[in-house]
Amino acid sequence: MNLLSNSIKFTPEGGKIRISIVNSAAEVLVTISDNGIGISPEEFTAVFQRFYKIDKSRNTSNNGNGLGLAIVKKMVSLHQGSIEVDGAIGEGTTMIIRLPVRQT
Repeated sequence: MNLLSNSIKFTPEGGKIRISIVNSAAEVLVTISDNGIGISPEEFTAVFQRFYKIDKSRNTSNNGNGLGLAIVKKMVSLHQGSIEVDGAIGEGTTMIIRLPVRQT
């Protein structure tokens, strides 16, 4: 939910948000992409640190405490998955979650 909330918060009115879920025998791939303000490649790792906030000059919203993505990363890790970010300033952001499929 945090990833979708972030996309909504950082995408201007009329922007686009795309959610994709692909299930294979080995993993579930969840991708959330937007054409919002974007994240610089230098911040790709930092955004998952507790209390980290993007550059205030690009963030017009004072909402948030910088914990959301750290919590998402921890939850994904607890399920032996991974999360990564891609994008560019002014072009949008893509969050990619990979979760292994467990055979029962």
